[in-house]
Amino acid sequence: MTTSETIHGGGNRVTWQELPPNVRDVIERLNGSAVVEARTAHGGFSPGMASALTLADGRTVFAKAISDEVTPGAADLYRRERDVLQALPPTLPVPELLAESDDEGWVVLLYRHVAGRVPDPSRPDDLKAMLSTFEQLATVLTPSPISAPTFEESWAWQFDSWSRAKVAADTLAISIDPWIADNFEAVEATAAHWREATRGAALIHADLRADNMILTEHGIVVVDWPEACIAAPWLDAVLAAPSMAMFPGAPEPGSIIDKLPAASAIEPDDLTTVVAAMTGFFLCASVLPAIPALPTLRAFQREQGTIAASWLRRRIERGRR
Repeated sequence: MTTSETIHGGGNRVTWQELPPNVRDVIERLNGSAVVEARTAHGGFSPGMASALTLADGRTVFAKAISDEVTPGAADLYRRERDVLQALPPTLPVPELLAESDDEGWVVLLYRHVAGRVPDPSRPDDLKAMLSTFEQLATVLTPSPISAPTFEESWAWQFDSWSRAKVAADTLAISIDPWIADNFEAVEATAAHWREATRGAALIHADLRADNMILTEHGIVVVDWPEACIAAPWLDAVLAAPSMAMFPGAPEPGSIIDKLPAASAIEPDDLTTVVAAMTGFFLCASVLPAIPALPTLRAFQREQGTIAASWLRRRIERGRR
């Protein structure tokens, strides 16, 4: 399997050609030049348009566009990303926002194009660059330079999943992993303390998978910031570790975290608690009804949940609480 085949994404993006004519007109007006070619980005789980646009004047820009007609609530995510990018320190490795429009329900964001590829954590140099990026963000963004919701405020529904797993369809998530089923009460009790474990003063990305990183000749650029919130500075790496381990030949999640320069600063109990709550989120979400605009999401959540469950089991059985 090649790196390109490992890129995670929703598989149902709006293309340039599918945009309403008036939205295409807005994008060309903002660019000051006509679009002659559009290449859709395959990574990520937004169903909106995300494309590298080649312009008639020879420039290339990256454009994103979405409306609530595509997915309810999606436009607010793009507005949130716009606001976060405009407030972040200029020294951060993030894409430059060139222009934006918010009209008639469509949010358009134009960025300076970043040439590169998704990093592959099975490659030692790529993994080193990813770990360095986690460290850089944690250092620069602690304390948070902007106002943002806390992780506790943003993720309560997701991270309280095990507390709901005794009812209705969520019980199916338990049957996915026999060890979880046999140790459910202990897993639920461990996960229950996630609020205390995740508290901190750092601004985190909160969705920093490999497909939200672009590896360039100068280092990694971090894209897609709508979920930014305030939490413990190490949380981004922990949330990303299961998806990183999905790459063929990549280290397992615990090994990835052990390689973090700041790994020794993570309290073992806090890490186990977060892994337990994260496992609940992924597995319980994976049995929910499919989202038509994101047809691959549930399978992606299930695979991450399976990896996280194995990580949790190793931590508990080794007494690394």
